[in-house]
Amino acid sequence: MTVVDPIFIDTNILVFATIPGSPFHRPAIQALHGIAQSGSVGWISRQVIREYLVQLTRPGILPIPLSLTDLPGQINALQRIYQVANETPQVTLELLGFIQNGLAAGKQIHDANIVATCIAYKIPRLLTHNMADFKRYSSVLHIETL
Repeated sequence: MTVVDPIFIDTNILVFATIPGSPFHRPAIQALHGIAQSGSVGWISRQVIREYLVQLTRPGILPIPLSLTDLPGQINALQRIYQVANETPQVTLELLGFIQNGLAAGKQIHDANIVATCIAYKIPRLLTHNMADFKRYSSVLHIETL
């Protein structure tokens, strides 16, 4: 059996998979199913969980908002399905390297932290809908998009 490299799943993919009315819902669902069927280990991080909660609790994002009592179940499901990377000193060290090398500043630090997490946890692939935000890291990470 062929071993498939682990893949980090960006917040936008999870949000699109949660919103049936999104034009990206079906591709997001297909991508997540593809990961599961491939035998690859899917990863998210505490940052992704926070960003996901931000999106799901913002008015106007979901056509029918999840109730606040549904959110813990949603997060627990994500934590069962995916490996969860924690913020570690190694992640911070990698992030500081990107900042010192001029690859991240301001809002770019959020995306740089995802890449730093991938490097620290040896996750060579990233699935995102925002290729433009991550293309500067293509020399250290394989970026996949919907």
